[in-house]
Amino acid sequence: MRQADSIELFQTFDGDGDGYISAVEFQAAMLKLSGHDGAGGTAEQQERVRTMLLDLAAWVDSDGDGKINYLEFISAFRIGPSNGPFAKQEKEGGSVEDLLEHLCALFYR
Repeated sequence: MRQADSIELFQTFDGDGDGYISAVEFQAAMLKLSGHDGAGGTAEQQERVRTMLLDLAAWVDSDGDGKINYLEFISAFRIGPSNGPFAKQEKEGGSVEDLLEHLCALFYR
């Protein structure tokens, strides 16, 4: 993924444009990107997905300051140039789209 694309993806998650992604923004963006932001599944399944996404946001926030900065975001998802240190991860299916697909498959069964 090119840097311009990773910046654009980060900005998609940064709902208020403050340069950081809150846990709630992260959760909302992941639900929207996965197509699960509307009704779908049981109330229990929806709550489980929302909780897991908040937990994932906390994990991505590696410095624990309550917000995800750009470097934490790209590091967590191994987003980088195709010739960089994360090229192998990206080629093996380590994309954000794959992550979304796996998360949704886990919780919407």
